[in-house]
Amino acid sequence: MNYIFDPNTKTYVIDDFETAKEQVRSFIEDNALLGLVLQSQGDYVALKEARTLVNKKVKEVSDLRKELNKAAMGTFNEQAKEIEKMLKEASEAQSRKMEEWEEAHGGLKPKKVAIEVRSFDAKAIDKVKAFAVKLGCEVKDGREAK
Repeated sequence: MNYIFDPNTKTYVIDDFETAKEQVRSFIEDNALLGLVLQSQGDYVALKEARTLVNKKVKEVSDLRKELNKAAMGTFNEQAKEIEKMLKEASEAQSRKMEEWEEAHGGLKPKKVAIEVRSFDAKAIDKVKAFAVKLGCEVKDGREAK
């Protein structure tokens, strides 16, 4: 598989992509044995060998893709990861300070907002209730009091 650098998009592309896809289709047709009906152990072995050949091609394409990604993005990725790490460390330090303050001041008091849900569909009400609980909200169901 050949690739070229496209100056218009400033990216690598597969040279003559449609021809490459046709070559892959031919390779699959000639080598993958997809139409084979397994009737014997010999058929099984042949299909297993064909699968190995296809997987080898998959690895070749995957390795090339990873190599190009690393070549094109290697330095940027490492730099971006370092900046992300710095920002995450700052966020974690902020979280620790907030937790210390909450512990020293008895935590935060939850805000109360009343929401009334009316529906003839009990399942819809139950879904709204389950969603609120999933978000960590306290739910008082008036149906339970009756």
